[in-house]
Amino acid sequence: NQVVTQHLEFTSTVSAKTAEAFISKSATNTLTFGTANANRVFIDGDGKLGVGGSSVTSIDSLVQIQGTGASDDVPMITCRHTNNPSNNSICGGIEGNSGTNNIASMLIKRDSQGATAGKLVFATQQNGQGMTNRMTITSRGHIRLFQDTSDTPGFDNTTTGVAFETAPALHISRADDNTT
Repeated sequence: NQVVTQHLEFTSTVSAKTAEAFISKSATNTLTFGTANANRVFIDGDGKLGVGGSSVTSIDSLVQIQGTGASDDVPMITCRHTNNPSNNSICGGIEGNSGTNNIASMLIKRDSQGATAGKLVFATQQNGQGMTNRMTITSRGHIRLFQDTSDTPGFDNTTTGVAFETAPALHISRADDNTT
């Protein structure tokens, strides 16, 4: 025997009129998960995942997050490290891969300025090379290009790269003495 249904509800009482949580087929080839009698997450026939809204409207995106922008409905992803990460530890981010090769990333890391200091690190990979940090925005608002070790490249150190600081100041340092 086969039972065919398009809606499965989970309620706290047998006589409830609205579903506290449900799984349903909301449209052709679409599986919907809901709570409080509203659609929350869905998977369409192409395997695209939608959070919020009623359908995936982006043609190229496999995951779409949508909200109204109200204070309790902001379309945002939160990365939360539940422990006390050490300096330079990854707390979240986005990575792009080609096959098994990581080719670009935007990482949220703990900065050395304190337990609640964060920085953004952008990295890319040249063909056949390893991942290299290309730009870092520190917790102080300093922007560092081509290095992630010092706020001031070449200022009493041998670090190469470029740094824009909030002083305002621009520091540029090379790895060699070539003037061209």
